[in-house]
Amino acid sequence: MTKFKKFKQKNKDKLLFPILIAGLFLVFALMVVSNLKINQKRKELNLKVKSLKNKVEELERKREELRSKIFQTKTEDYLDYLEKIAREELNLKREGERVAAFPIIEQEVEENKANKKENFLQKILEKFKFKK
Repeated sequence: MTKFKKFKQKNKDKLLFPILIAGLFLVFALMVVSNLKINQKRKELNLKVKSLKNKVEELERKREELRSKIFQTKTEDYLDYLEKIAREELNLKREGERVAAFPIIEQEVEENKANKKENFLQKILEKFKFKK
């Protein structure tokens, strides 16, 4: 071999090692980045799983409540149950029964609130001995 070929071969050998190290470093960096992305996605999915589990529990409670209502309708107390629903939810009454209703007038409620505010201010003024 000539000197030039030997020199060229030595330079190739010297460059091969740094290129190999750089390639391994690049692969390692890509693995770290992908691992971080996977961990972030895993956290998001775990949160979603928790929320879905909570939703399932809520729906199961609702289902049990509905089943108990169905069971109540099949028992001997069916008429009592229907009467309770009719009175509470539908505002119905029995024949011959009188119902008394006491409407709340909004003006009275607002006046009561205003009086309470005045009373509160009056109490503060009285503590500091300022009277009207």
